Amino acid sequence: MDLEKNTYGAQFIEYQEQLEDYKNQFTGYKDQFVSYLTSV
Repeated sequence: MDLEKNTYGAQFIEYQEQLEDYKNQFTGYKDQFVSYLTSV
């Protein structure tokens, strides 16, 4: 049971890290998009 919980916890942490990466990427795209709009 503990092993299962640990595996689940590790997966959850990994998922959270991926989510952070996506958020950072999205922010980068958004910034580029805003820059593009303001430069036009």
